[in-house]
Amino acid sequence: HLPAASISGGQKKLLSIACAMMTEPKLLLLDEPTAGVHPNLRGELIGELRRIHGQGVTLVVIEHDMHFIRELCDRCVVLDRGAAIANCKPAELDKNRRVLDAYLGRSHRAPRPLEAS
Repeated sequence: HLPAASISGGQKKLLSIACAMMTEPKLLLLDEPTAGVHPNLRGELIGELRRIHGQGVTLVVIEHDMHFIRELCDRCVVLDRGAAIANCKPAELDKNRRVLDAYLGRSHRAPRPLEAS
């Protein structure tokens, strides 16, 4: 048993999630849950969140780590300047031009195929 002040950032994230779960919520809001988490603890965090979701708790995740989103989420709403620009499955994000323009810029778009004239 260690004092909370002496545990890692990732362990603190897991501890804060455990504390939130003590209230038996129907919805858990997570703001950047992977920020400051060591890659070795990331799998444990994903496993714990999947377990929580399996108990019927809705997870709302604000996150920039798209690998994490793809591993955890079954639905994404992408915001740009406060407006929803996409509501889709994580696998569809790479094909959404509005998402690519907003987060990667136009230069990262795949060129449109040439049409025969």
